[in-house]
Amino acid sequence: MKSEEIRKKLQELIINFEQELESENLRKKVLALIPCFNHLRELGKSLIPADIARSARDRILYYFLKYPRQAVTELNGLLGEYFSLVQIYSMGPMHIS
Repeated sequence: MKSEEIRKKLQELIINFEQELESENLRKKVLALIPCFNHLRELGKSLIPADIARSARDRILYYFLKYPRQAVTELNGLLGEYFSLVQIYSMGPMHIS
């Protein structure tokens, strides 16, 4: 699926999630978020063509090579300690923009 198609589907899922917010059932809310998460992940994967990078490792490496020594500080809360370890051990000193 192309990035724009994935974005549209993700947008539709998020808009439809409004109905789940009205529910008192936490399990239903959590289960309704799973497709959103999956589409968001697919959208991220679609940004780098598969012929350039097939695996997650290849996509991360491609990004790091394209933007050397630039920390993705916005991911720090999401990836937590893992990102810090990547920064410290894999890339050396980082320039935070």
